[in-house]
Amino acid sequence: MAISPPMHARLSAISNLVSEGYEVEKEWHSFPVLISRNGIKKPLTLFKNPAGFSWIGFFFPFAVCTQIKEWSYFYVSSAIFFIASLVSAFVRFDFSNAAGTSIAIMYGQYYPYLASWQTKRTCKKTLLNIQWSWDYC
Repeated sequence: MAISPPMHARLSAISNLVSEGYEVEKEWHSFPVLISRNGIKKPLTLFKNPAGFSWIGFFFPFAVCTQIKEWSYFYVSSAIFFIASLVSAFVRFDFSNAAGTSIAIMYGQYYPYLASWQTKRTCKKTLLNIQWSWDYC
């Protein structure tokens, strides 16, 4: 997979954080968080995000999450759209555009961390009593 120079800079920023003692983990099996050596979680907000914002993650979250095999995107977006449709049914105002925009902003912010987390992950499966391992689960 080819990495663009801006994405390489984002991944380098994450690598610097990891070398400082932080770990990239996923909360609720979906949302990336930075955890310090002391176990303190560093929140990833839109304005305090060390890796910056990924525009490709903003415009094409479904494509980049499929590319890195981050299937939790589909669970999260389904849940958000379901909740938005329930609220829309009661309020009589369509919140689907707001839900789609919030998902895009969220994954524009999270994509560099998810890509970094996924590249360090290795799967191990047992098939026919043979231990198999590969990258990118």
